[in-house]
Amino acid sequence: MIKTATLGGLDISSLVTSWGDIERTKNLILGQDELFVSEHTIILGNKGHWGDPGGAASSAKGMDWSGEVFELLVDGRIVFSGTVVNLKPGAVSQEVRLVAQNRLKAAAEETVAVNLSAVNPGAVMLAALDQTHAKNYVDRPSFMRAGMFRENQGVLLNANYPQGQNHTALEVLQDVGDLASISVLEEAGKITASAFQPYQGSGAGLGFPITDAIARDWDEWERDPTAYKNRVKMGYPTDAYETLDDLESQKRNQKIIRSKDFSAGGPLVAAGKGAALALGQIYLSRSALRRATTRVTGGPQLVGTQLGDRFPITSVSLSVSGYPVETIGIRLALDDENVQLTLAQIA
Repeated sequence: MIKTATLGGLDISSLVTSWGDIERTKNLILGQDELFVSEHTIILGNKGHWGDPGGAASSAKGMDWSGEVFELLVDGRIVFSGTVVNLKPGAVSQEVRLVAQNRLKAAAEETVAVNLSAVNPGAVMLAALDQTHAKNYVDRPSFMRAGMFRENQGVLLNANYPQGQNHTALEVLQDVGDLASISVLEEAGKITASAFQPYQGSGAGLGFPITDAIARDWDEWERDPTAYKNRVKMGYPTDAYETLDDLESQKRNQKIIRSKDFSAGGPLVAAGKGAALALGQIYLSRSALRRATTRVTGGPQLVGTQLGDRFPITSVSLSVSGYPVETIGIRLALDDENVQLTLAQIA
């Protein structure tokens, strides 16, 4: 791997003593409602005390680096882009710890107000993001595509996040993402959205195969006993509900029912009965399967993997051949040049 670090447009690669790990997580496929927003810490040599406060003004020493753009590139591809939130010089170590936040994390903490009726999910998300400092880093076409895709399925939403009630952009994105099954991620400095689609079978939408020839190590399969929902209760105005069941999932899981309720009285609801039914069917299509996960550790061939990428995997130790999975976690260990993917079954 060829690694490059820039700070405020300056190449600081020669100062790096530890590149750190980059971790990205996507939980939406497992029926959970978390968005992942990240920080990254890199350790730099502080010879000459360039990172210390005060001192003579120069291109480095004495400058306030808070808010400056920090980027990490691997083989010319941006793997982290954000802004500096802290620079921590060591008293003895002659090293400085640089802490940066990605733009989604910064946006997530800003308060917003959204009041929209009968609009698609992408429009609600954009209305929130447009009120944050991250608005210039939003891949708007991806939000419009995701929103229109859901609208064509019959999904329209009512959103009411009043001014002055401390609703954050993260809250709005999480609410819409969970209700409408839309992922929001930051990749290469751009905030993007994608609508969940069930696997269509026969290798549709799968990338290159991950095999034992690529893998350095495979973890055993794991099943989270709580990471599925096979009943959903969808609210819509006013105080009405539609309840949908995945009977096959309930049968497979010994008639155990795990329910998710979307309140009719919440700030975000389906715009009507038809939208509630459509949302319920979409939600069950991603959440009713009790998915197994595994991890694969590999080298540079996996560096370009993005959250949501789907692959066929072949592993003697896992007893699978051409098995379809989706990437829900990525960990780049830049110092030892290992890439670890967390993979969830999609069928």
